[in-house]
Amino acid sequence: MSFRCPAWLVAPSLAGTFLLVGCATLEPLEHPNGWSSNPDAVLRNGCPDLSGTYATRATAAYPANVEIYPLLNELLGPSALRDAQERDRPWPTAPGATTGTFTTSGDWLYVRFRNEAEKDVGLKFKRKNWWGGSTEDSDAMYQCLELELGRTLGFDGSRGPISGVPYVFAEGDVNFVFLSKARDGSLIVNYRTDRVFITGTLIGSHARWVGSAWWRYPPVLSKQ
Repeated sequence: MSFRCPAWLVAPSLAGTFLLVGCATLEPLEHPNGWSSNPDAVLRNGCPDLSGTYATRATAAYPANVEIYPLLNELLGPSALRDAQERDRPWPTAPGATTGTFTTSGDWLYVRFRNEAEKDVGLKFKRKNWWGGSTEDSDAMYQCLELELGRTLGFDGSRGPISGVPYVFAEGDVNFVFLSKARDGSLIVNYRTDRVFITGTLIGSHARWVGSAWWRYPPVLSKQ
């Protein structure tokens, strides 16, 4: 038996699909030009090579009026990632983490957060298939694409309430967390919001960016 969700129910899913498979044309965002990605730090699968150890505290933000500087382990956790919010088991936490070490192996990204007592916790993320897939054996899934700064690795973020008229139209906000590596070796995190308008027939559906903030997490020497 097949089941076809009405447009007003699947709007959030379509939003992510529009963005990450290139089905929607979204205007480029204002961005920190000096933080452009390293064109040489690209893996064979087209994803950015994020390998390295970074401080969990950001040292810069864009735009300059951004007042919140989230910890790196907060942005890669239940407060920001949709997969983390939907899991039915506890999320690995690293209270007081000061560094995050990223390593890659094929389509897998491994992140280990460590605190000053040298206690750590590991996370593992896998690349999505074109049709999505399951988070089984991983903590969350990501996709890779080209954005303003270059090659970028993106996670689905939280979703806002959906408004509209059932079977006629729906509108809602979808958040994303994007990671890239700057030329100076810093990890760049971009948190942005996509507002999506979906009609029952999909004709006239569109999406646009309505919010964005960028943070720079500097590289540090690993103690390991």
